[in-house]
Amino acid sequence: MNGLNELETVNETKQKKTKRYKHKLEITAICLILIISVAFVSFLSVHQFSSHELRVKNFFYEDENVIDVVHIGASEMYTGFSPEYIWHNYGITNYNLATAGAPMRLAKNQVKAAIETQNPRLMVISLNGAMYDDERSTHEGYTRMWLDNMPYSQLREEAIEEWIPEKDRINFRWKILNYHDNVARLTECLKLSWREFKSKKDQRLLTISGVQGNASTDKKRDIVDITGCRNERKLDKEADKDLTDLLEYLKSENIKNVVFVNMPRFYDKEMLGSREKINTAIKKVRSYGYEVCDMDMLVGKIGLDQQRDYYNAAHPNIYGQQKISKYFYEQIVPKYVKEHRSYSDEVVERWNENYDAYKQFYAWADSVIKKKGDHGYYYTYKAIDHILDGTIDKYEKWLDMKSKIVKKSGEDTEDRESTGSRRSE
Repeated sequence: MNGLNELETVNETKQKKTKRYKHKLEITAICLILIISVAFVSFLSVHQFSSHELRVKNFFYEDENVIDVVHIGASEMYTGFSPEYIWHNYGITNYNLATAGAPMRLAKNQVKAAIETQNPRLMVISLNGAMYDDERSTHEGYTRMWLDNMPYSQLREEAIEEWIPEKDRINFRWKILNYHDNVARLTECLKLSWREFKSKKDQRLLTISGVQGNASTDKKRDIVDITGCRNERKLDKEADKDLTDLLEYLKSENIKNVVFVNMPRFYDKEMLGSREKINTAIKKVRSYGYEVCDMDMLVGKIGLDQQRDYYNAAHPNIYGQQKISKYFYEQIVPKYVKEHRSYSDEVVERWNENYDAYKQFYAWADSVIKKKGDHGYYYTYKAIDHILDGTIDKYEKWLDMKSKIVKKSGEDTEDRESTGSRRSE
């Protein structure tokens, strides 16, 4: 009898252990399903619907150690350098790791990302962020253009802890908290998610997908000659701190393959304060022993024309972009990139495909400028999609319709495109 009771007790114990095991499995399965669901919804909904998103994400889709030159900065970089034109003419892989309004504080994190993934022969860093005031330097939307499009990593976490107040960090660590309302734009989310999936898988058209600018010429304005401007103006606190932090990091890590660049603008009287801040930034950079290419002083050598080669005071159109790319890659880059890497046949094929797409895009932008002058189209990655699938006429009609709506509402299309996150708009 005692033996039977013992057997029953053993069986009951086994059943309890089995139930507990099953219960743990069920909880684990539920947790896994929840994690997978959150990851899927995040992949589907975390979008900024901009070229900035593609430019950052596509950088991390490139094979490791295939990019020889990385351009770091804001809009003056992706409107000033054409990766495809440079590849075709100089045989050097390069990338615009740049987003609109990028504050100076992003640069150090971007340098680290470039070194970790590409170990480039040269990093070109814009001084544009040194002109920003404290509000612009810490603006959430401009910061999110970089942070929210980076993959989850220690480098991303490092930036969050450095830049974001502790109470706000959860909204950066869990991107979906900031983008959950994008489900209302389900069709757009699906299209962009599918595009992202394809880009990650086949790595096609990674640089040209980040194209952005305006297919137009600049309006005639009263331009001020700043070639003799030597006045300096104190940098705002955050910009000064971030530039110093970047320079100290480069120096401490003995990183020498860096050129700072002040991209060329055409100044009116209202912009002179910006030039004086640039003078201060240039002096500081040179005191650390780094080269500065001040293109404001090279406008004549580059051959830039304010009305023909720009669409506004600070941003070149396709003509100015080619001139700037040509000058910089003939006069500056050879000092640092003595010879490029030995690219695989697959890499060469992908970059040649990038250039073929660029040729089609250039032909379209050129025709728009010649037809519309200073009333041309502001374009993003969508232009490339329509050009390549033969529906550019449809895209132009959409742009015309959107332009009428914008003019009626008084809204600035380009500013909306560069706000980064919908929450920050």
